[in-house]
Amino acid sequence: MNIDNIFDEIKENIKPLSIIVLINILIAITYALTSPEMYTAKTYILPPENKYVQALNLSASDVGNTKYDYTVREVYPLFINNIQSRKYQRKFFFENNINDQFDNENIEESFEKNFHDQIDLRLQSKVSQIRMRSQDFLTVSYRSNDPSKAANILNDYIKMVFIDTAGELARAVNITITKRIKSYEASIEAKKDLAKKIKIDNIARLKEALIIANKLNITEIMLLPDSTIVNTEDELTVNDNTRKLYLFGTKALSAEITSLEARLSDDPFTKGLRRLQQKIGTLKKIKVNENDVRPATIDQSAIPPSVRSEPKRKLIVLLGTAFGFLLAFFYLVIKLFIIRKA
Repeated sequence: MNIDNIFDEIKENIKPLSIIVLINILIAITYALTSPEMYTAKTYILPPENKYVQALNLSASDVGNTKYDYTVREVYPLFINNIQSRKYQRKFFFENNINDQFDNENIEESFEKNFHDQIDLRLQSKVSQIRMRSQDFLTVSYRSNDPSKAANILNDYIKMVFIDTAGELARAVNITITKRIKSYEASIEAKKDLAKKIKIDNIARLKEALIIANKLNITEIMLLPDSTIVNTEDELTVNDNTRKLYLFGTKALSAEITSLEARLSDDPFTKGLRRLQQKIGTLKKIKVNENDVRPATIDQSAIPPSVRSEPKRKLIVLLGTAFGFLLAFFYLVIKLFIIRKA
């Protein structure tokens, strides 16, 4: 079969072929005109400025040996993940009664259809979500049949995620501070308890030494000149080779016992106590305010779109026409095949 024969067949079947193409064009036009109009609002977001992340950072001296050094690379991905999170989407949709704006009695179905499926995120730089570069430019879009509704819902959602993410970061640091304070307070109580027990033990040792000194009738110090009583955190000892407390004599031992029993507080004699108290005082002055934290920079909030994003009527009609010609071609091929078989 040559080209002339093909053209002859087209001429003979021009009517059914035309009907096939026209039907498809009419279907495409009908679909394009009857499909609900959708408008897409967009918000443009950049990583946060470094100064708005520094509020989260604590030095190692503030919280023990651990340094909390948040960076833009850590904070910004958290914000992006929260936008995509169904947890935050559901919170926004249900707590703000967003379903009241849609004609759908099934709330779960409405959430999926009218909100979750209409949110879209696009990162312009080609990077993975695991390692975000500081120049990542994020576009968040939301589709609705009403341009004002599309912009308002998107702006409200971004605002909620922005505030919640800042609060999440601030709470994490504040919880760390609170835990460290409690840890220091527990250490202080342990030191105080130990100091009290050591004092009781030292008084017992001194009293025993006093009894021995009285029996031996030792009233004055009989130790070598370089010997002294050492009151350590662990025990009371004599700093010489003999290590015999009774050699200090009854006068010195009685004075030491009287002094220890009259002591109202062991704090000045407890090693490391003041340093811990200083750390607690410093930490109690530190409180991260979520208003000082910005997990992202809103480059441009959503505005009501003036042009619909769907349906793309010209494209629908063009595709419908192309599909019509394709069906007409298949119709012709099948007919020719049947004729040749006959």
